[in-house]
Amino acid sequence: MKLTKTVTLAAALAAAVAMTPAIASAASPAIDWKSCGTDSVQCGQIAVPVDWAHPDKVTTIEVARLPAAKPSERIGTLFFNPGGPGEGEVGYLTSAQAREYYFPRTLRDRFDIVAVEPRGTGQNPALNCPMPVDHTVSKFPSNQAESRALVASNAKLGAQCVKAAGPISSFLDTASVARDMDLARSELGEQKVSFLGVSYGTMLAQSYAELFPDRVRATVWSTDRSRGSGWWRRTRWRSRTASDGWLSGATRRRAALCTARISGSP
Repeated sequence: MKLTKTVTLAAALAAAVAMTPAIASAASPAIDWKSCGTDSVQCGQIAVPVDWAHPDKVTTIEVARLPAAKPSERIGTLFFNPGGPGEGEVGYLTSAQAREYYFPRTLRDRFDIVAVEPRGTGQNPALNCPMPVDHTVSKFPSNQAESRALVASNAKLGAQCVKAAGPISSFLDTASVARDMDLARSELGEQKVSFLGVSYGTMLAQSYAELFPDRVRATVWSTDRSRGSGWWRRTRWRSRTASDGWLSGATRRRAALCTARISGSP
C-alpha cells in the first residue's frame, strides 16, 4: 500500500515538471561528495547542532545524492522522506531497485534527488537501548494494575535509552530534522528545494514548509495530516477509522452471506 501510494505521488510530481524550465546546477556545494560504491549515487556528511537552540555541540548526519541524469534539463533538488518515523533515506538511493521504483525516470532525469538521513535512523548513530525489553509485562493490559506495570516498564526502558544515547536523545523531534534538512539545502547551494513526503514524511514536509516557507519550490504529500491536532486526537481518529473500516467490511461480508443464502447459493 505504501509503495503504491509513493509511486502514484512521484508520478504526479513527474507529470507536473514536464513543462518546467531547466535550471543550472547549484554553485559551490559545501558537502564533500564521494562515491557510495553504487552506480552514480554520491555519499557525504553534514555537521548539525545537537540542539538548534544552543548550537555549541554538533553531530554528523549522513546524506546521499543521485545527480540528475540530464543536467541540461535539470530543475533543482528534490528532498524526500519515505515515512516511519524511524526509517532511513539513504538506502532508498543506494538501492537501484528502490530508487527506480520510487522515482520515475522523469524525476531522475530532471532532479538531483537528495536523501538526508533523519537523526537516529539509517546510517546515523542509532538510539541504543542496552536494557532488554521486559517480556513478562503484558503489552495489552486488561486491568489497572497491568496498565501501571506497562507504564513503569516503558519509563524504565526510556530512561535507559536516554542514558545510553546521550544529549541527542532529547532532540530527535520533527522540527530538528527539518532544520537539519535546511542546513543540507544551504550546503547544497540551493535557494529552494522540492519535497516529496509519504506517511510520516508528510509531517516532516509540513514542518519544513512551516519553518522555511520561502525555501520550498514545490511539495507533494501523501495525506493531509494536521500536526497541530496532538498525538492523542490523531490516535483516536486512526483507531476509529480502523474500527469503522473493519466494521464496514464485516457488514459487507454478512450482507453477502445473507444474500447468498436467500438466493439458495451454498
